[in-house]
Amino acid sequence: MSRFFPVSLTGVAAGLCCSLAGAQATGDYPANLATLYNERHRLVAFKDACSRVLPQVRRDTQKAYEEWVDRHEDVLENLEDRFLLMIKQASRDEKEYTRNYGKYQGAVMQERQAQKEAFLKLPKEELIKECKEFPAYLRSPRSDMYNMYPEEFNAVYGKKKP
Repeated sequence: MSRFFPVSLTGVAAGLCCSLAGAQATGDYPANLATLYNERHRLVAFKDACSRVLPQVRRDTQKAYEEWVDRHEDVLENLEDRFLLMIKQASRDEKEYTRNYGKYQGAVMQERQAQKEAFLKLPKEELIKECKEFPAYLRSPRSDMYNMYPEEFNAVYGKKKP
């Protein structure tokens, strides 16, 4: 993949994290977690944009994305658990947790939709080229989160993978 726009859900996760006084020792944790948590949503936004622009590659793109999810299953589950834990820690009770969960999930979905729209604004030739390369990118080690974001991955997980 020659070009992927970095997407930031840092505001969503960092806003939640910063409301947790002393939840983590390092101030970088929210931003690092947000970067990793967002990777799946970034890929989905691009996959959706490609399906719209190049429907003939939709099936291969979806299959490649599913393979990527399978390779990252443990990390994705762990990131979701961490995100939910932050929401729980920021909530006083179950009612507030439910409200906060809806609020932050809504923000994540809005961010993903905005990213998809940004991808669709790329010059058509460039987007088509990227979409054609996308399945191979998803299948390559270059797309693995610990390769894409080594510093963030290390800050959240240390030397080990979840």
